[in-house]
Amino acid sequence: MEKRRAAVLAMPKLIKEWKKVGKKNWTRFPK
Repeated sequence: MEKRRAAVLAMPKLIKEWKKVGKKNWTRFPK
């Protein structure tokens, strides 16, 4: 449960990083 909570809290940071990197770089990663 603790790990899941940490992941949820980290989500906004990850989304910000993705937007900075751009979706182009994410095409090689499966969704």
